Amino acid sequence: MSTTSMNAVNFVLPEPMNEFKNQVLRVVGVACAAIGMLGLVLPVLPGVPFLILAGFCLSAID
Repeated sequence: MSTTSMNAVNFVLPEPMNEFKNQVLRVVGVACAAIGMLGLVLPVLPGVPFLILAGFCLSAID
């Protein structure tokens, strides 16, 4: 078995699909960041999980 068959396969999305993915990640990231900031002030809403999710979404943008 060759080493290339064991490695993960990276799929390249077509350009319009890649732009759509980036837009969705940007919108979700900004929304989670806003909710997370509210969660730092409001005692009922957890803020840290939303900030972690926002960081993940915004760092995954190509």
